[in-house]
This record gives sequence, structure tokens and C-alpha cells, in this order.
Amino acid sequence: MIDFKLNFSADSESIPYTPSAAFLQLPFYLNVWGYFKAKAGYFTRREGQEDFLLINTIDGNGFLEYRGQRCTLYKNDIFFIDCRELQYYGTGPEGYWEFQWMHFAGSGCRPYFDLINGSGLNIVHLDDSSEITDVMSDIRNTISGTDFQADIKLSMLIMRIMTCLAIRSQKLYAGQYQHYTEIINNAVDYMRNHYDQPLGLSDIASAVHLSPFHFSRIFKGHTSTSPHEYLIRYRIDRSKRLLRDTDMSINEIALAVGFTNANNYIRDFKKLVGTTPSKFRRFWVE
Repeated sequence: MIDFKLNFSADSESIPYTPSAAFLQLPFYLNVWGYFKAKAGYFTRREGQEDFLLINTIDGNGFLEYRGQRCTLYKNDIFFIDCRELQYYGTGPEGYWEFQWMHFAGSGCRPYFDLINGSGLNIVHLDDSSEITDVMSDIRNTISGTDFQADIKLSMLIMRIMTCLAIRSQKLYAGQYQHYTEIINNAVDYMRNHYDQPLGLSDIASAVHLSPFHFSRIFKGHTSTSPHEYLIRYRIDRSKRLLRDTDMSINEIALAVGFTNANNYIRDFKKLVGTTPSKFRRFWVE
């Protein structure tokens, strides 16, 4: 579904780009790049498009309705949304909205989308978005030339923008839980000192004198991972040292780092590392 009204100045641009099929597995690939000086009445309402959209407001103001929220967009505001979901955006009350935009896709979009937006919508405001504006201009110059390495360069440029937005977003999320820093550090110390023992969420929460629900919420808000995920990753890291430096069996290592049995250890190791403990050990020994 799409509905729109186009009303922008003559020097606005919309440049489609078709990536080579060989590069569709890259983390990011570009579909369209654009620069609009939108006038009063401009809007787009869309749902069901199989890519993602980023808009960087340069001047004036616009609006965005997405995931049940309505936001006014000001200079240096940037949003990144999944176009499969219903979105409605357009020129704001000033009647002028200057912005750069691009539609893109790739395997890296979903993880960055989740990092930036969480379960809702996050408008990222930068005190100075000139770096993003410059990279967006580099993207335009890349697709306008005859560079046969353009697809690789475009993926790298989009990655720069995504990384900048994700870091900014995570700082904002962590800032909400800043007063819990000491509690989080104490919980991490407790997990690292007791990783080789049976540990549940209630054990860790009790060690820092919080309820399991409250502790889990602030830990994830501060670290972007759950306590269980952090503990499993730490156990896997400790097991890698034993695989590399000792002759202990897989079963002995599993128990030594806190897993209840070798099957669970092998399953989690393969999920996180991409190979089995035995194959990992052969890689380092041979």
C-alpha cells in the first residue's frame, strides 16, 4: 500500500541504484538515494515495502507517524525505519522540510534496526549531523560515478552511518540506567566469580538485592544483553582457554565452566562461535 503527494523544489533528487547480484549478501546494499526540499503538503504513507528507510533532516521540519507514535522532526534529527511496517511522514507545520534519504536493505539492517529502535521508535538527534550529511553526499557521489567497486564502498558508507546511530542510541539507553552502574558492575563481578557454579537469574538478582524482574530490566537497558546471555558468553570465553591450553575432555570443560552437561555446552558454543568445541580445539592445536 502506498499513498503520496509530491511537492518539492526542482533541485530535489531521487536516484535509483541497482546493486550487482554478487553483492546482495553484503550487510547493506542501496536501492534509492534522494535529497528533497519538500514544500507544504508533501507526504508519503506506505506499508509493505521490502526494505528500510533512513531520513536525515537538514533544515525546516517534518513529521513521522510510526509504531503508534507521532514525532516532529527538526534539524539534525534522523530516523531509521522498516518499510514493511505502516509509516506516514511529510512536511511539518513550517511548510518546508529539507532532508536526505535512502532506501536500502541487506543482512545488517535488522540487527541495527533493533539496536537503534528497540521495541519502539527512536528519533536520533545529533548536536551536529554534518558527519552523516557528508557520508550521505559521499553515497550520492559514489552512485553517480563509474566506480566498479561501488557496491562494496556503499556497504561501508552505510555501515558508518548505522554504527554512528547505534552508538548514539545505546548511549541514550544506557544513560537512562546510569544511576545503576554500580549495581550492574557488582552483578558482572558476581557472575565472573561464580560462573563455574549453577547460577539462575534469581541468584544474581539476590546478590545485588533486586527482584529478578527489576534486575533483568536494568541490566539489559545498561548492557544491551540479558544477564543469561552475558553469563553464557562469559562461560564460552572461559571454555575457549581450556580448549586451547589443556587436555581436558569436552565434558570436563563443560562442567568446569558451569554448564550442567556437555550437550548444552556444545549447543551454546556452536550457536555463538559457529563451530563445535572439538573443531575449535583442532583449529588451535593443529
